[in-house]
Amino acid sequence: MGRVTRSPGSERGYTRSVLVAEWMTRDPITFGPDDLLGAAAETMARRNIRRAPVVEGGAVVGIVTKSDILNACPADFNPFAAEALGASPLPIPLRQLMTPHPLTIRPEAPIEAAAKLMIDHKIGGLPVVADQLVGILTESDLFRALTAALGTEGPGLRITFDLTLDEDPVRFAIELARRHGLRLASISTHGREGQRKAIVRLLGAEPPGLVEDLWKTGHRVLSVLRLT
Repeated sequence: MGRVTRSPGSERGYTRSVLVAEWMTRDPITFGPDDLLGAAAETMARRNIRRAPVVEGGAVVGIVTKSDILNACPADFNPFAAEALGASPLPIPLRQLMTPHPLTIRPEAPIEAAAKLMIDHKIGGLPVVADQLVGILTESDLFRALTAALGTEGPGLRITFDLTLDEDPVRFAIELARRHGLRLASISTHGREGQRKAIVRLLGAEPPGLVEDLWKTGHRVLSVLRLT
């Protein structure tokens, strides 16, 4: 469950992985709870990361972010500045500033479950834990997953349908793609403020008459965008 193994258009390559394991950053940088603020800041600056799990005895006991470290420092001291790296005057262990007992997620969880957790709790990353820490999922990873899911790998059309009346655009989208020699890259649906919409992404060069054909179908089309 969670992996699309067969979907509309899969005979032409339309498959999407939607598990946390497919998009997490594996083998993330970690710290121990007794590591000091200055050393953590230097590592985060040099490795260009914004958060890291804190691990003790093989278990995730916390997570520390750049904001946590900055908030623990005087206002006039930036531990991430080049001149400050390795020279922090604050021998503060991370256990004093980390977020303890952070939310985690399993690698086999759907990517949308991770996104919902991050939105609901206003956090920017989740340690990924099986029997032990196996990765971290961040906002950047979610953006990569979204980009792949929406099918942005080439020129084509982005068509938005109104589904408020429970119309089903899937069969129509498949037929439209086949009739005009395009590839169905993705179909996504969402609802907001009482309105449901479907976004269909078709890949390939636009053939003559496609847009006119689209408007004549009777489906409630909200917009058609040509993408390059």
